[in-house]
Amino acid sequence: MEDFKIGDKIICVDNKTQYDKITLNKTYTVSHVGILYIQICNDKQKEEYYLKKRFILLNHFRKQKIKSLYDK
Repeated sequence: MEDFKIGDKIICVDNKTQYDKITLNKTYTVSHVGILYIQICNDKQKEEYYLKKRFILLNHFRKQKIKSLYDK
């Protein structure tokens, strides 16, 4: 599981059951960190909590994309 901190830029990688609130591959900023959850300002402009496993750090997302380009 990612080690998030307040202010981190993160990418949504799972929006199942939350598709109306968070967008796949969209960048969000962490505003609070709990044990299993993080808080972000969602697409409806509300501060809400989501499972950490729904997100990865922006720099990890970029590394995965670059790696996938070289692996082709």
